[in-house]
Parts: sequence; structure tokens; C-alpha cells
Amino acid sequence: MKKFITYVTPIAMSALMSTTLACNKKVETIKEEYVPDTFKSDTFDIDEEVDFIETNYIPEEKEEEKEEKNILDSISSVECICTNGRVNIRKDMSTDSERITQVDKGYTLELLGEYDDWYQVKYLDKVGYVTKKYANRVVGYKSSDTMSSMIYVTESAPLINMYDPSEVLFDIPKNEICEVYGEIDNAYLVNCKGNFGFISKSNVSSLDNTYVIIDISTQTLRLYVDNELVLETFVVTGKDSTPTYCGFFRIREKSEHVHWPEFNVTVDYWMPFNRGEGMHDASWRKMFGSDLYKKDGSHGCVNIPVIYIKTIYDNVEVGTPVLVKK
Repeated sequence: MKKFITYVTPIAMSALMSTTLACNKKVETIKEEYVPDTFKSDTFDIDEEVDFIETNYIPEEKEEEKEEKNILDSISSVECICTNGRVNIRKDMSTDSERITQVDKGYTLELLGEYDDWYQVKYLDKVGYVTKKYANRVVGYKSSDTMSSMIYVTESAPLINMYDPSEVLFDIPKNEICEVYGEIDNAYLVNCKGNFGFISKSNVSSLDNTYVIIDISTQTLRLYVDNELVLETFVVTGKDSTPTYCGFFRIREKSEHVHWPEFNVTVDYWMPFNRGEGMHDASWRKMFGSDLYKKDGSHGCVNIPVIYIKTIYDNVEVGTPVLVKK
């Protein structure tokens, strides 16, 4: 592509300036549509000073070479522990210390330190401690990116090794959740229970924006708002004879100050999601979590500590997804 330039001789420029001063009008920019490949000798004198008027330059269209980011660029290896059973993550190095949460077998946590009988670990944005009795040191992975969305598994599906597509790390059960950190044509790069890998898009469904996840195994409830965890608490679900059923549900209604005469129970907040099963406060309970639900559980509802129930109630709406998993 050629560069089009218009040049004017000093004489022509002088005449042009004189005309401008005489009529006191703005002079339109001089343009030319075409300039020959070789300038004639009377076009300008190469030794004379040349006044530049305007340049009309149309650059050649060049496709920018964009270096495509590898989906695994944000992943790095890190020292971790992997739980060999269901285990509490505690605030301090003591079995009497407050529990931050509970995780089940096969959960991988970043290792921050090692002290006597305890591992110091990172759980989400919290620092806690896990007894060495229920965990082993392993090499794991973490991502420098933030979670983009959450998905749940609609049918059991394999978690594939990021670096070796022929290796299956483990089978992810139905209703399990995965944090999404990237995607390729037919798969998501996910974190499932602290383990990174790929899962086929055909076996998952999205959990976007606001949703509640109830884990029967660990007796925990998590509330996400705009895909960010805003609350996590221990709960009590249905006992063995009247279990809380697993599956994907939606909140059917929201009610305040509900009384059930058959149980002689009144609750401040009621959010049913599966027939007669729902979330509500349980002021009569002093303890939550652990294995209380197996013998002293509810009739199928999810009992929530009074101090957290209003936060949940204020952040969910009718139709908000509730995923119950085990």
C-alpha cells in the first residue's frame, strides 16, 4: 500500500496564504486522490524547503498475531495434604478448638505448615489445622485465577488428568459440585474437592449467581451470592429414618413465623424446596454438625443456627437453586 502525500511549492504556498489573509476565510485542506510513482521535476525542488500540508495514509491491514493463552497457564503445583477420612478443619491445633468446617475423604488442601501432630492448611480464604491422623502429604495444584462459576454433576463423570487425558483421577458422583476455572471446546477445567482436572460439558449443569449447597456427609450449608461464598455453617439434616433427599431443587416459597402444631414447633424463617423439606432455624438445638443427624436428625428439613438464618433468608428468593448432595 502506498503512502499518499501532497506537497506544495513555496510559491504556491505563498499565494495560498495571501488568499487566506485577504478573505479571512478558512482554507479547506488540500487533498489529492493520486500521486504518480515518480514525481516530475517541476513538482518540487528537492533542495527547497518543503511545507507539509497533509498526509493521507492507509496502513496495510495486518492480522495481529495474538498469542493464545494456554488454559493451564494459571495452574501451578503446590504442597498439599489429602484427607483419608472425614475430618474437621479447626481454628487452632486442638481437638477442642472451634471447627471451621468439615471435609470428606479425598479432599485436597494446600499445605502451609507442619507442627507436631497437625498440618496447617488453607481452606478457601481461611487458615486452619487438620490432624495428621486423617491426612497424607501429596503434591497438588492451585490456580492463580478466581472461580468463574460453579457446576454440578448431573450424571457420574470422570475427572481427567490435566496433563494426561488418558488418566482418570477419580469418578465424580452425581450431584457433586465443581468450581470452574476455564474451559475448552468440550470440557471444563474444574476444582473438585481440591483436585484439578477436566470434566466433560455433557455431564454437568450450571449453578450461576445465587444458590445454596447442602452437604449431608459433612453436615454443612454454603450460601453463594454472585458466585461468591458469603456464608458457611454447620447444620442438622434428616435422620436415617426420615432423610433429607439429595438432588437439585428450587426454593418454593418464603415465610416468616411459621408454627407446626403437630411438632409443637415455631420457626422464624421457613424456605421449603422439596415437598415438605425446607430450610429453617432451630432455636431448640444447641449443637450442629458432626453425626448428630444420624440419630437426632430432623424429619427431613435442614435445621440452621439462629444466628445465620436471616442472612440466608434475605439473600435467597423463590426459585433460588438448592443443591443437596452427599
